[in-house]
Amino acid sequence: QPGTVIEWQQGNNQVLTLSPDDHPRLWVYDNWSGNPNQSSIYREDGESESKEQRLIKRVKNADIAVRQAEVQVKQLKGDLQNVTMQVAA
Repeated sequence: QPGTVIEWQQGNNQVLTLSPDDHPRLWVYDNWSGNPNQSSIYREDGESESKEQRLIKRVKNADIAVRQAEVQVKQLKGDLQNVTMQVAA
């Protein structure tokens, strides 16, 4: 089945985070030595980053999204309380 990992190959196996921002193309250069300094990811605009940088950026962006969602939930909770009070009046 395509997209299904049957087994890990021997040696250095690493995970690469992907996101919708990688569209339309993402080039990956890997080195079989396992040295992370010799592995790079290139975006279509030529920007280069390591797998670690990608993961850190992904986590930071997720943290930002959570904080924004928390603010929005607080605002919606306040709006709901106001509307509930208006309906009760």
